[in-house]
Amino acid sequence: MHDQFGYDDKERIRQALSIEEVVGNYLELRRQGNAFTALCPWHDDKRPSLQINPARQSWKCWVCDIGGDIFSFVMRRENVEFPQAMELLAKMAGIQLTRRSPVRTVSGDPNDKPTLYNAMTWVEKQYHEFLKTSADAQIARDYLAERGINRSAIDAFKIGYVPDEFSWLLDRARSSDYSPEVLHAVGMLKQKENSNGYYDRFRGRVIFPIRDRFDRPIAVGGRIIPEFARQQELKHGDPPAKYINSPETKLFSKSEQLYGLNLMRDAIAKTKHLIVVEGYTDVIAAWIAGIDNVVAVLGTALGLRHIKIIRPFADRVTLVLDGDEAGKRRANEVLELFVSADIDLRILTLPDAADPFDFLMHHGAGEFRKLVAKAVDAIDHKIRVETAGIDLLNDTHMAHKSLENILTTIARSPRQMSSRSDTNLLEHQLLSRLSRIFQIDIEQIKRRLVEKRSTNPVSASPEMSPGNSANLRKLSKIRLTHRDFEIIQLILESPVIFPKVFERITKEDLQDEVASEIYSLMCECHRAGKAPDFQTLMISIEDFDLKSLLNGLDEIAQMKSAGSDVSVESRFDQIYADFERSRDLAAQRRAIAELQSAADETDAERIFRQLSERALQRHVNKAPKDG
Repeated sequence: MHDQFGYDDKERIRQALSIEEVVGNYLELRRQGNAFTALCPWHDDKRPSLQINPARQSWKCWVCDIGGDIFSFVMRRENVEFPQAMELLAKMAGIQLTRRSPVRTVSGDPNDKPTLYNAMTWVEKQYHEFLKTSADAQIARDYLAERGINRSAIDAFKIGYVPDEFSWLLDRARSSDYSPEVLHAVGMLKQKENSNGYYDRFRGRVIFPIRDRFDRPIAVGGRIIPEFARQQELKHGDPPAKYINSPETKLFSKSEQLYGLNLMRDAIAKTKHLIVVEGYTDVIAAWIAGIDNVVAVLGTALGLRHIKIIRPFADRVTLVLDGDEAGKRRANEVLELFVSADIDLRILTLPDAADPFDFLMHHGAGEFRKLVAKAVDAIDHKIRVETAGIDLLNDTHMAHKSLENILTTIARSPRQMSSRSDTNLLEHQLLSRLSRIFQIDIEQIKRRLVEKRSTNPVSASPEMSPGNSANLRKLSKIRLTHRDFEIIQLILESPVIFPKVFERITKEDLQDEVASEIYSLMCECHRAGKAPDFQTLMISIEDFDLKSLLNGLDEIAQMKSAGSDVSVESRFDQIYADFERSRDLAAQRRAIAELQSAADETDAERIFRQLSERALQRHVNKAPKDG
């Protein structure tokens, strides 16, 4: 638990935005009495199981066993940490945050992120408007028309153009709010060698703006116009790069972005199916054809950071590759990442070495969808790649190596470790298939798979954790003792009892680490003059998993309160008596240990006398009082 933002800012946002308003921005709500329900976006929900409680300002999916408040909903839905969720909600509420930045910046500073975002919005507009309106951009409009990219796509993807001039953007910036240093910080300008001056990075190129999943311009990609490419090759002897991307900046990291996700995210969230291609125009061609769940990587292979982005949106990913050897190699490189991440990966290799853009333009959406539907499972692809060109019956060495590689991949999959019967059936079918292919007894293959799992257990990467928080593994194994569970719930049920609890119980009395952490936060609230109630605690906590846990504890506490005839004070007295017994037992154990290690008889007598006095005192305390 950490507090990067002031409590007042969090409370202002909580007051400004209701849970139904926030969730309703993402999901279709259905009224159910005084509450709302929605289809949960994190599992295959056939009937609404996401419950929104306006009275508590909370949400809960009992199937996924997660819940929380407006902050944790945005954290989960957008797959961001608390600071980013806070910023998104503040923007939604029209609230200016007062968080202190570790590095103080001012508007116009090249290190000031709001300035950089605004600068990229300005740059995108300059390129886009020039393409649409300037007579000098006719060459780019003709190129796009020849490629089949229509006006609707140009507007939807904010496609632009920059002429083949060294200072076109730099000259325009002189009458803007953005200095050359700021435009250099977002990667639009390059610094001259041996000089303090700058020049345009992108020249003579069609511009494809890159937006993050929050729909903010953060970078661009540029495709050189073929005529300019020929001129440069004649002039310099070497052809220029067909595509160039923005460099890494404070806003942009190519391994953390997927082109088109800002436009496709809603459709992907509904189908839970994401199609990944390799180029900007592949995404645009799919969009023109009416396929709205396609995104592209940005000059890098799919990696762990991409998987982190994908997980909240999709359970199934189809990787579409050019039908060449390089495409096959790339599929094998990402295979184990997806298997380990427990995402259903399918591999589609297009026929005749075609790329997605050309295939879509020549064959249309229908044929493309047919191929996507037939895309092979990642494990099937692995088997095909590993067994290609091998005489499995006669080349025993290569056959053994091939089987070992396949089993290593299967062993990394969390899906195969499930106790569910359907998962076990799928695994049995897979191993039966390997038995037939390699002509090896299935029991022998099973034993080898067990050996591989025992020597290489599956471990989730921190980057792939759903909440990506330090507490995730700790909370997933939480086993609250009955007493710890009761005291936390009792306080949530009736915060007015906390001063009495605070006087008698310390955080060291709670055995569970997480329960002790929650109790510590309650104590902090109390010292700050705030009641440690559900809303105050939820605002104070910035960890998704801890918010979800606290939400569940409060749900149960309220149900218990409604069905209990025993007063809160009486229940606390009972719980406190249990704490006292635990303290006494701990003291006895320490005394006995001291007795066993006593240096002499005098020391032993002293310890024994203390034990006897404590036992007598406990007896006196328990004796019925005369009335």
